[in-house]
Amino acid sequence: MAYITANSNYTLSDVQRVIFRYSSTRIYVLPSVTKDGVVMVDLQVWESDDSAFHGSASMSFSEATLEALTSGESGEVSQFLDVVAQGVVDALEAISLNSGVTFTVVN
Repeated sequence: MAYITANSNYTLSDVQRVIFRYSSTRIYVLPSVTKDGVVMVDLQVWESDDSAFHGSASMSFSEATLEALTSGESGEVSQFLDVVAQGVVDALEAISLNSGVTFTVVN
């Protein structure tokens, strides 16, 4: 899994004001999406060898904000979300108790 490093001491929030030592930490970015399309991100700070959890913070972004950050063709974020939804459909259809049920991704 990808992670973020920093080249100096840092904080994750103006509110918390917790300072992390840059040389020994990794920031993991764990996104989720609300039903309204808001991308919620849990930032978790771990020791560089993943041996200890140091803290976390949350951020949120609109899909449009993230689309503006992509360098490729437009629609990359929504395409990613569609692929995730299709993965869920495939997993649900593979459950034997769902035999005969059709799941459909609707945009």
